[in-house]
Amino acid sequence: MTEPGHMPAHRAAKDSKPDPKHNMKDSILNREKSNRRAFLKTAGAAGAALAAAPALLEQAEAQQAAEQIIYSHGMVWNTALPGVAGELLITFDLRAVIGGTGLGTLADSVHPQINSHIAFDSATRQGNVFTLQGTVIRSNDAGKLGSAVTVVAEVFGDATIAHIQVGDLTFMGSGGVVMGSQSL
Repeated sequence: MTEPGHMPAHRAAKDSKPDPKHNMKDSILNREKSNRRAFLKTAGAAGAALAAAPALLEQAEAQQAAEQIIYSHGMVWNTALPGVAGELLITFDLRAVIGGTGLGTLADSVHPQINSHIAFDSATRQGNVFTLQGTVIRSNDAGKLGSAVTVVAEVFGDATIAHIQVGDLTFMGSGGVVMGSQSL
């Protein structure tokens, strides 16, 4: 028997448990608060990113302008040169980053001794004139290794006049120039 005003021990233990309905309500409220906080944090970060967007766009445009790429292909010759040099019909292909470096090739299918790879360590643009300076890094003619190479391409609409100097030999001709960006 229990004393008046006291509950039996088994009922007191049962009554001391939290009400499950009350706990579920607290849990849902806490989850909603947590979701609101997460949403506000995300919205704040998105707002900060939007505020920075104009500056990031300006920086990206400046970087893209600095990373303009020239692609060129064409043919040069100089029939006034003596011997085999006067017989050469040299095709050229090159790619370079304006304000940076690049690579190119020189080739003649009849006189393959001129076939060479070029590393350009300088590529500049002044209006419609592109100037690339570099060195022969591989060649079928070991005597050409290390020779200085200068390419000057002057663009007139769809036409390009090309001057290429390899060592002390100068060749002139024509070709095409395409401007692009790193994403090409």
